[in-house]
Amino acid sequence: MRWGLLKLMIFDAVVLLFAYEVELDVQWRNAYASAHVGSATTGYGILTKRLQIVTASGQVLRSPPTLDWVQVAIAALIVVNVAFLLEAWKPQQKASVGAAQ
Repeated sequence: MRWGLLKLMIFDAVVLLFAYEVELDVQWRNAYASAHVGSATTGYGILTKRLQIVTASGQVLRSPPTLDWVQVAIAALIVVNVAFLLEAWKPQQKASVGAAQ
């Protein structure tokens, strides 16, 4: 169980670092677009994101929706953690049922 928990913690740390790096990339892209083209914002949907830039002349440029890797990483984190908790809970449940008999 200890090695499983250690593996889970390492997985969580890697996924969170990945999500952090992706979020930094989005912020850098917005900063670059704001500095060179106009006002930039990022809109989010379910598993998608979209960059929108408003130029100095008022023209609105929108990117097509793309996969939001931060949301994908967090969804994977949740699934793996729930699976680990369910697996860790099973042996305790069986042991308590066997002790009652």
